[in-house]
Amino acid sequence: MQKKIKIDFDPNDKEKILHILERQQNCGYALKDVGEISGIMTFESTYETMRYAIRKKKLYKDFMPDVEGWIPKGDIGPYRIFSTSDSTIDDYPKEELNEKDLQKKSTFHNLLLLIAYLLLGALTVWSFLSEFFSSAAALFEMQLSDIIEPLCPILCLVSILHNLFHPQRIVKPMRNPSWFKLYVLPWICIPLILGSVCICTFLLIKSDDPQPATGIPDAAPMETAKEYHTLLGRVIYAPNEFMYIAHTEELAQKLYEEAQMDNHDGHWFSPNFWNFNVYVELDTTDYENIDNAVLMDENAKGYDLKTYGILILIDNRLYGIAFDKETTTAEVILNQLNLKN
Repeated sequence: MQKKIKIDFDPNDKEKILHILERQQNCGYALKDVGEISGIMTFESTYETMRYAIRKKKLYKDFMPDVEGWIPKGDIGPYRIFSTSDSTIDDYPKEELNEKDLQKKSTFHNLLLLIAYLLLGALTVWSFLSEFFSSAAALFEMQLSDIIEPLCPILCLVSILHNLFHPQRIVKPMRNPSWFKLYVLPWICIPLILGSVCICTFLLIKSDDPQPATGIPDAAPMETAKEYHTLLGRVIYAPNEFMYIAHTEELAQKLYEEAQMDNHDGHWFSPNFWNFNVYVELDTTDYENIDNAVLMDENAKGYDLKTYGILILIDNRLYGIAFDKETTTAEVILNQLNLKN
């Protein structure tokens, strides 16, 4: 005959566990096993007198000893329960460490983790800084999803530092413990939290993907244009055109300058623009809405490019347009953009 008891008490309360075992012993029941996942103690009827040992698992230097005659029945919280019906064997070995030793062991473990995460965090942050802080164009490309990678080891470091400087010396008794809160609620909350984190991360990354553009820089077919948002503005691009819309005019000016320095981080290094290496400043005094403009050409020997490129700075926007020199001119493009703005 069996009896099942739900663990509806504080798993850290050793005296409570011992009290339940003794009470069931007086009723003629011995512990058969403990369902660590289900949170149910199963007892079976017996005529034998059982001896129990409740030991904290972490208070042994290496592993809990395997003692002949003492049978492990399962874990409740930090404790493992052993039982025997043999009255002639010695008690199960006592715990080798005390709580102070456990605190030192925990501190040493946290120090090792701290060193490991410092190295990992340093490499991750260095990679992040190298990728996005090498130029204004690279920084402009930074999106919200790019922050997740360096943020993870930093959050782990904060958690480890908190455990080092604010160790939990005393385990506080649980308030109103119940079987549902201890063994059912975690199986509901953990999948919900993990699922929410995964969904939010997926949506965040998906939101950073290029989308069909709502406008075009100049005359590209609308269906070929894409746009995406960054932390510092918005980028619209098409096969022969691009436009940076920065949050500040200063950043747009910096992009304009970098585009003339053969910087490889911007859209001006895309296939339709990377041949250009000669930059000629254009006179924009007759264009009320245009701040600066340069004509882009290639210092080619033996052949002549069929296209020119033009960079145009208007307030917080930088336009880049590659055009066929036989069908249009820089003046035509400047006039069009001047009227648009």
